[in-house]
Amino acid sequence: MTKVNVEYNKDTLELVNELAEKINANNTVQFEREGDQVTIKACDVAESVVYIFKADKSHFDFDEDMCTFYNFPEFYNLLKSFNEPEIVQEGQTLTIKENRSRIKYQLSDDDIIDEDEKIEDVDWDSSDIVLNLTQDNISKISKMSNAIEADKVKLSVKDEQLTVKLFNNKHDNTYDDVFDVTNPQDLNLELVLEKDLFNKIPLGDYTVNINEDLLVQFVLKNVEGFTIEIYASQMSED
Repeated sequence: MTKVNVEYNKDTLELVNELAEKINANNTVQFEREGDQVTIKACDVAESVVYIFKADKSHFDFDEDMCTFYNFPEFYNLLKSFNEPEIVQEGQTLTIKENRSRIKYQLSDDDIIDEDEKIEDVDWDSSDIVLNLTQDNISKISKMSNAIEADKVKLSVKDEQLTVKLFNNKHDNTYDDVFDVTNPQDLNLELVLEKDLFNKIPLGDYTVNINEDLLVQFVLKNVEGFTIEIYASQMSED
């Protein structure tokens, strides 16, 4: 069986690990090759938050068409125990090695994720509301969500502004923050999102798009060589 040196980007794998820990059901990650790109399409257990990650293949240039980790954080913790390791793939086995030290890691079968459970690309036609959230905005909302033990996140658009409101149905503590939209128009809407949404989003600057179907898209900005799109949909307030 042929041995293949796997080119990878350590920072990218760290980001994938963060996504896996925060969003992926059971921490399972499946990389799929699409031309000169590798992709990950996954959701949380409740299927309320979905993300699509795409990167140049140099960020993780594995052999074959798919590369599946039953528990990606487990693999990542082994990888980061070295300083600048090589990764060699031989079939379903990855060898992490540096100098005279090495670890062998067994990949999972690709069919561990059923075809009917796989996430498709989201067909995003247009954005009715657009705004920008900075890393500081995301961090602050996340911290306040934890502080008041928020049950839900409500987004309200009115008078060309978007209000993010965190609330808990068990008490009266709330937190509000207001942001200007970048495409002002005469449109009022309101939607409720999963409570941990802002805790699941990796820190960074985002363009936030909302469409008339009350689907929210977060697009990570100012990155090179890869893209992350995170989607969240309307939830019941019950």
